[in-house]
Amino acid sequence: MKKIFPRLPKKVLVAAAAVLIGITGLTVAAMAWGPNRPTFTMQNPAPYVTFDSITNNPNYGNELTFFDGKNNTDTTSGGFSNPITVTPGETVLLRVYVHNDAASNLNGANLDGPGVAHNVTARIYLPTAIATALAANAYIDASNANPTEVYDTVDLNSSTPFSLQYVPGSAVMYTNAVPSGFALNDNIVSGGAPIGYTGPDGTIPGCLQYSGIITIEAKVVAPAFTLTKNVANIGDSSWSKSVTTQPGATVSYELAFANTGSAQLQNVVLRDQLPSGLSMVHDSSTLYDGSNPNGINLGTDAVDSSTGVNIGTYDPTAGAYLVFKATVADASQLQCGENTIVNTGESWVGSESATDTATITVNNNCQQQTPTYSCDELNVTPGDHTVTISDFQQSASNGATFDYVVIDWGQNSQSLMTTNPVGQTYTYNGNGPFTITATAYFNVPNQSAPVSATSTGCIQLVSFTTTPTTPTTPLVNTGPGNDILGIVGVATVVGFIAHNLFIRRFASKLN
Repeated sequence: MKKIFPRLPKKVLVAAAAVLIGITGLTVAAMAWGPNRPTFTMQNPAPYVTFDSITNNPNYGNELTFFDGKNNTDTTSGGFSNPITVTPGETVLLRVYVHNDAASNLNGANLDGPGVAHNVTARIYLPTAIATALAANAYIDASNANPTEVYDTVDLNSSTPFSLQYVPGSAVMYTNAVPSGFALNDNIVSGGAPIGYTGPDGTIPGCLQYSGIITIEAKVVAPAFTLTKNVANIGDSSWSKSVTTQPGATVSYELAFANTGSAQLQNVVLRDQLPSGLSMVHDSSTLYDGSNPNGINLGTDAVDSSTGVNIGTYDPTAGAYLVFKATVADASQLQCGENTIVNTGESWVGSESATDTATITVNNNCQQQTPTYSCDELNVTPGDHTVTISDFQQSASNGATFDYVVIDWGQNSQSLMTTNPVGQTYTYNGNGPFTITATAYFNVPNQSAPVSATSTGCIQLVSFTTTPTTPTTPLVNTGPGNDILGIVGVATVVGFIAHNLFIRRFASKLN
């Protein structure tokens, strides 16, 4: 039994691993046993059925940490440890120490006493993830144990991502009654399997001589996969990495996934979020693989989403093809000339991913039009020595855009700069005439600064008349002299009216 039950100071291993994790920052699951429970010694065993709770087992050491492992090529009696450093391609031997710590005097003369454990099962959980650090858990249950279940964890680390695969038929339990070992059900890695002292009957008496060892084997496998992205025009006889097409055309894309490693890959996800200039053809995703050699419509457009589409599980050397269609944007949504559109296909398995790209070149033979822009109209409403802008019109096209307008009031005053001058009012000092000018500014492609424009329609002339002061007393008609003054006054008024008509005619010519 010395080869089966070597003494391993696992407390030291736990402490050393904790220090190593703290120093190196390795991402591993924290080693844990449980639940918290009363502990015992060989000198003072448990007064009831309980498993792996003695701290000074002469064959094993501290039973609380009852789960460990090593490379199965190591055939020596020692070498078990926790954590375990593994390498893809090797097989590890995982070991579970089983000891009912009840005192031997509780077994009864015919092994029918209260110290005998009943319905004892063992379960070993192997992680299904793919990572550089994984944790496996071992559980021992008995219907009359206190606590009913105990558990421990073993940590496995590698420099490269890996997964574990149980080796069917490898579960064996060794006891003093059957030192060569007896087989356990493969359910030990799923729902659990019965164990025992003389066989897998679920019965284990208390005391050291009835203890046992369970071992299973697990392959350390390295996941590896590739993704190839291809594109083709409708009607092409083969796929390629790039094609040339026209605005509005439809193209086909292919995501070719292959499992090139030694591990089965579960929950394979494919994604291809289309860039600007491409849109998914609804319900066009078709999957081809070993189960669907003629293709099956996925009934979803999820490949063109942030989460992608889960295409299932693939064994080593297996693969799949996901084909879908996309429509190129029309000419109005593309730049004139050559448009290069690159999109990336992605595949994920756990935290690992692979990507590839395909390119389409779209020739958009549109004729580049010259930007046009103009200041079209300025209208004002005169008041009492004031004007209010009542309308302003400008136009811009073919890439030009209106930016702002500057209003020059024509009186050596500060100009008004605004994006909408309508409603703006200015008060004049004097009768004029005054020339109001609107100069519009536009943003024009390939111009570093706004470009100005005005026109006769954006110029207005205004003038004002001063209201004569009304005498407080009537003038006395003293003779011809007053008649002359009256004639002069009339002539002045007529002259002003004629001048005002001239200004209005000039303004009308400018308009």
